[in-house]
Amino acid sequence: MRNFLLACVVFLICGVTTSYAAERTAIIFPDVREPYRTIFRDIVTGVKNSSAVTPLIYSFDENWRAEELRAWVSTNQITNLVVLGNQALNLAHAGNLTDVRITAGAITNWPNHVAVNGVAYLPAPSALFKELTRYANTVRRVHVIYESSVNAWQVEIAQREIERLGFSLQVYKVASLQEAAKTYSNLLSGINPKTDAIWLPLDDQSLDSRVILPMILKESWNRAIVVFSSNPAHVSRGVLFSLYPDSRYLGQQLVPLSQATTASVLPADKLKKAFNIRTAEHLNINITDAELKKIDILFPAR
Repeated sequence: MRNFLLACVVFLICGVTTSYAAERTAIIFPDVREPYRTIFRDIVTGVKNSSAVTPLIYSFDENWRAEELRAWVSTNQITNLVVLGNQALNLAHAGNLTDVRITAGAITNWPNHVAVNGVAYLPAPSALFKELTRYANTVRRVHVIYESSVNAWQVEIAQREIERLGFSLQVYKVASLQEAAKTYSNLLSGINPKTDAIWLPLDDQSLDSRVILPMILKESWNRAIVVFSSNPAHVSRGVLFSLYPDSRYLGQQLVPLSQATTASVLPADKLKKAFNIRTAEHLNINITDAELKKIDILFPAR
């Protein structure tokens, strides 16, 4: 039986690789500043390490337009296009590349009307909630405020998974930053720090770093409320923890997805962790030396 299963796995892997190799593949992503450039290049490395072909790689500047992409695809006879980042996905969608298979990676805002296969640059909600149980075992309810046009898919996944983990999810749909600020203000004043926590999704339509995030951090510090996030940058500001994708593994995931026949968006499921030790100490959360060694980014740096 073991040999039979092994043969099945080899057959599936070879099947994917052979089909992938038969296509003319390219990867495009915007020419952006660090650390985003390194993220894209690590994803490209993951794709290259998992495929039998060497894809054509192009980093485009902000002046590249949909018609130029369409001409570039035609000239290079591309049949399989991997787009990295929101800008690349929007460009490919505008280009109406009907004869090209498109796979998207490292997307943070996923428009509901764009049907492609891909992996978002977002942690799986279930992984975030499991991590929460490590540090706040009295919490039973998680609150999340979000703008539905870009994050409804992620909240729907969270709603399916959270009850299985023993939590309830209280969702607040907003349409603007002003509405989000008012909703956060009401939430922070009425929340029970012992039983409730706040999840910050990666959503610049409902959460800005200049006004709303400082308000959340100030009130959560004063009231000892556990706040966790899908954005590791929030941890350096004072959020307790965040999980973020392993970029090379995300690239590996894109190869078989490019052969899938039905459109689906997946959150990343192999993750790294950012953690704020100062916030943990303020919340009376004890972390062992063994746990500290498993953290990928620790704030403040030691």
